[in-house]
This record gives sequence, C-alpha cells and structure tokens, in this order.
Amino acid sequence: MPYSSEAEYLGGGSVASKISRDYNFPLVANIVVPMSVSGSTLYLKEATSDVIITIYPSGRSVTLKKGQGEDVGAYENVRITSALNQSITLALGHGTFQDNRFISASSVTAQVDVANSAAAPGDIAIVALAVAVVVSAARSTKKETVITNPIASASRVRLGPVGVDDTKGRNLGPGETAILSGSMAWYAYNPHATTAVTLEILEMDKL
Repeated sequence: MPYSSEAEYLGGGSVASKISRDYNFPLVANIVVPMSVSGSTLYLKEATSDVIITIYPSGRSVTLKKGQGEDVGAYENVRITSALNQSITLALGHGTFQDNRFISASSVTAQVDVANSAAAPGDIAIVALAVAVVVSAARSTKKETVITNPIASASRVRLGPVGVDDTKGRNLGPGETAILSGSMAWYAYNPHATTAVTLEILEMDKL
C-alpha cells in the first residue's frame, strides 16, 4: 500500500527537508492511486510498463517508463495509474535523479545533396476531368519539384505518381505550393467539372 503522506512514510517526522523518498506499491490496471506527497521531481525506479502520474494542483499528466524521471515543478499531491497490473518503485519529492533515456554524445556526419541548378519548364494547363498529365518529367539530376496552384485558380488539383486521380494523391488548393522530393515524374489531375487549372512549375537539380 502507498503511504497517505510523506510524513507517514517517515514515521511522522518532518517533511521540510528537500529530499526524495521511494514508494513501493502495486498498481491495479486502470485504478487510480492518490498520494498526498509534495515535491517537484518524479522518478520511476522500477516498473514493467508505462506509469501515468498526474500532479496537482496543475493537473498535468506525465507518462514514465522504468528509469525515467522529470522535474515537473511544485506539486502538492499526485495520482498514479497504469494500464496493466504491476508493482512499482516511485521516487517523489525534491531529489535529483539520473534519467536513463538515451542521449547521444557522438557527432553525426551527413552529406546533404543540395541542388545547384534550377529549371523552369513553364506553366502547364490541366484540363478539367481529363486523365492526369505529367507536370514534371523524371530526370536523374532532379532533386525537388516545386508546384504552385495560383490563388486565382478555379479548383484544387491532385498531385502524385502516374495514375493519380480524385481519389489518390496530394491535394493542392488555390494559393498553395507543394515541394516534392525525388527524381521521379509528377502528375496532376484536375477534378473541376468545366475549367482548366494552370500550374506553375520549378525544378531544382544537382548537376
């Protein structure tokens, strides 16, 4: 059973010292365990699955795994729940803790292939309710395709690979721009019943 207060845990002693205390108790799935313990830090020392701790008076909830802790700011009491039955050891109070979440101290070197050339193939009109048409052809040196649907357009269009239609692909509304990565061909489909839509195309290459 959890103790009703830190004073009870300490055998009725003072709770004024700025320390953290361990509480060992079982959790029953989806049953809230309230604890009248004040502090500012949480540290889950032992657990077999996630534990949800709600702190008051803020009402903020924190989900911790075994070995994880957090400085949550001042709290006056907590409520603890778990989706599964388990026994836990939870440190509450004002202590310090060592969080075991991995933080890499190593440096990472990555080569980014930045485009160094641009091509403007010209505006392309997409006929209403016709088969999707190529708006940017495949090219091995192409890195990105920038497609703009002018704000004055009569309709949105759908962008995607060959076969794109009004049930597949990315919607591009009037006034919106899409930046599509890769060297593949991109197609556009116009779902408007009567009016063509003209798209503005810019292609970025690495030569």
